[in-house]
Amino acid sequence: MTGPEYAQPDMIRGAEAIAEYVYGDPDLKPRIYDLYRRVRYPHRFPIYKLGGELVARRSEIDAWFAQQRGEAA
Repeated sequence: MTGPEYAQPDMIRGAEAIAEYVYGDPDLKPRIYDLYRRVRYPHRFPIYKLGGELVARRSEIDAWFAQQRGEAA
């Protein structure tokens, strides 16, 4: 058994880890909190709260960036 979908290796857990993936710098985690609070649907950055912790999926982030650039994901 591989576990639930939300617990797969595609998942990034924590604002620091998300900042490392998005910006290449874990010290920019305040920007991740800002993205979570400010940007709303339909342009909302694909970030969620799970048990009080911010989480994101690499595949959703990559698709979001492609969509922002006007590319098909």
